Amino acid sequence: MTEQGCQTPAMKERSVVRMILEKGMKLLDTKGHDYAGDDSAFTNFEFTGMVLDFAISRGVHGTDLSFLALISTKLARMIELRGSGKEPKNESIEDTSIDGANYDALWGGWILTKEEEDSDNFVTLAQLATLEKETGGSLTIEELNEWIKTTNTKIMKERAEELHPASQEEVDACMNRIRASGVKVYAGNEIGEMYP
Repeated sequence: MTEQGCQTPAMKERSVVRMILEKGMKLLDTKGHDYAGDDSAFTNFEFTGMVLDFAISRGVHGTDLSFLALISTKLARMIELRGSGKEPKNESIEDTSIDGANYDALWGGWILTKEEEDSDNFVTLAQLATLEKETGGSLTIEELNEWIKTTNTKIMKERAEELHPASQEEVDACMNRIRASGVKVYAGNEIGEMYP
């Protein structure tokens, strides 16, 4: 308080922060009841850490880990409530189950969307060689990109396998034409290592 009996702006700000922290402690206690065991306030984090460590050891990374952390946290809550027999203080068991299912569905949707986006830009050398033979090498980079976006690559792969394989010179000529386009091109008839 100042001499006039008013709070300074800094005092008001600290008061708001104090209120948030006090509410946060109450919420921490009630949510901690559902998520953590009586032996440790950190069991849900430890469980999620073990799941993420395992996922990383199997090559999972990036955004996949974000989804997995959310799913693991819901799973840890379910394990705590079911294993201890405690009644939930926050969301119901049903809500936790639905949240977990929603996170899993969101993860699956994200994966499928990313795979679809990635497959739209993948083309094999056999497909490119087929296109080169069919067009006599006359496609522009823009036309090539449009072809990749609109062509069913499975059908093109089957068509490419019916034709004679391209020579190294044909492959090199094709690669030189598209190198600047940013198209992801893979060696061989199957997706494999990126062609330099």
